[in-house]
Amino acid sequence: MGDMKRSRRFAPAAPAALAALCSSLLDLLMPAHCVGCGRAGRLCCAACLGWADAPHAVRWVDDGVQAVPVVGISDERGRVRAMVRAVKDQDARAALPLLRAVAARLSGALAVLPQTRSALWLALPSSAQARRRRGFALPGLLFSSAAHVVSDDGLWLVRSVRDQRGLSRAERAGNLTAAMYADQSLVQGRTVVLVDDVMTTGATLRAAIEAVSAAGGAVVAAVTLAQVPREHPSRKLRKHPEA
Repeated sequence: MGDMKRSRRFAPAAPAALAALCSSLLDLLMPAHCVGCGRAGRLCCAACLGWADAPHAVRWVDDGVQAVPVVGISDERGRVRAMVRAVKDQDARAALPLLRAVAARLSGALAVLPQTRSALWLALPSSAQARRRRGFALPGLLFSSAAHVVSDDGLWLVRSVRDQRGLSRAERAGNLTAAMYADQSLVQGRTVVLVDDVMTTGATLRAAIEAVSAAGGAVVAAVTLAQVPREHPSRKLRKHPEA
C-alpha cells in the first residue's frame, strides 16, 4: 500500500492529469481560450498541457564569482511564459493549479541537492507597482509549500526599474545594477535558494546573487518555472563547465 501511494504521488503525469481535470470542469461552466497559446475552446489545450510533464533542465548563472545551478523547464515554444503572463497581467488564476503542480515538481528536483538542505528560500522581488496591481507576488505564491516556505520579504528593489520584458541583454543588466537589496538580518550566514517564475538572460538572478552575497549570505541554487533557451549561450549563462 505504501508503495502504491508513493508511486501515485510521484507519477510524472500527475501535474498534467490534474490540470486536465480542472480544465475540463471549468470548460463545462465557461468555454475559454487556452491561456498558453490562445486556441479557442479550452482553458488549457492538450498541446500546452504537454509541457507540464517535460523533464527539467539545469542551467548555470555565473556572476563572476560563483556559478549557481538553476532548475527549470526549457520553454522553447513560450507556452510556460504565456501562462505566467496570463496569470500576472490578465488575472487568469485558473492556470494557477497547473503552475503550482509543476513548481512543486521542480522544487522536489532541487531538494535532492545536498546544498539546499536547511536553505532559506527567497522569492525575487516584483516592483511595488506590480504587486499593488496584481495583489500578489507570483514566485512566492507558486513555490511555497509544506516542504518549502518561500519568503517574499528577503529581497527588495531599492529604486525604480523598467519592466525587463523587451529589453536587450545589456539593457537588462543595466536596469538592475545596484537595484536590489537583501535583508542582512535574514540572510547573513545562511545558504539561500532563489525562486522566480521565468529566467531569460539571468540578469535578475545575478542581481539577487550579488545582493545576497553583499548581505553575508550564500546563494547555492535557484529554481524557475521557465527558462528561455539561448542559441548561443554566453559565458554568464551556460552549462556547467564540468558537465
